[in-house]
Amino acid sequence: MSVESVSECSKSLDESSVFWLQVTGIHDPKIIQQICDSFDISNLTLEEVMNTNQHPKIEEFQNYLYVNTRTYYFDKESGKARYDNISIILGKNFVITFQEKENDLFESIQNRINDKNSLLRKEKNDYLFCTILDAVVDHYFPTLEHIEEKIVSRFII
Repeated sequence: MSVESVSECSKSLDESSVFWLQVTGIHDPKIIQQICDSFDISNLTLEEVMNTNQHPKIEEFQNYLYVNTRTYYFDKESGKARYDNISIILGKNFVITFQEKENDLFESIQNRINDKNSLLRKEKNDYLFCTILDAVVDHYFPTLEHIEEKIVSRFII
């Protein structure tokens, strides 16, 4: 589903379905504030989302669960490992993800959602939430493999 404004997002919520709002780019406080207001997310969480130097954590609120984590990737241009902060909010019938940079982290999930026979289309928001966390963890492995290759090639003859 496509929406034209932030205020339409919360109006699109339906008790019988799952709503996933993906936000890329977290440096516009007005938009993040509008999203938080629309979904009854506290200002404390808003501050956490916008602070990209947060340590991974989980915080439980009255009407949602907030998770902050990181995903690591290898930047081919610089030759260095980089990270992206990922914030996930699990509400009663919605999931919101915030990420700093656009990347392919959730591409496999989007492909599964587009498949009308996918389990993701049949399950509730907690299943989507776990799938998102699983994608974050899976995203670590290519970077770890690259680092391992660098170590092995440097120290093993």
